[in-house]
Amino acid sequence: EQGAIAIEAPRPALLDQPVSAVCTTDVVTATVYDSVAEVMELMTSRRIRHLPVTSTGHLYGVVSVGDLVLHRLYTLDDPAPEA
Repeated sequence: EQGAIAIEAPRPALLDQPVSAVCTTDVVTATVYDSVAEVMELMTSRRIRHLPVTSTGHLYGVVSVGDLVLHRLYTLDDPAPEA
């Protein structure tokens, strides 16, 4: 992402365009009810790095691959309680 910006920086025509000209319009989203496993599968299969999370049609937040990796690392470091 940063590399693409650096490559395109010398082209002022691109930088002068409204963000609507370059943004994704067919947006894939998750809901607040989706599990972490479901979101990980969706992001992996669709090659999505940042996924908007919605609740009742409104933006709740954005989950990133980094968020999921950290969650997974913390889960692995914290053993499940014994029954």
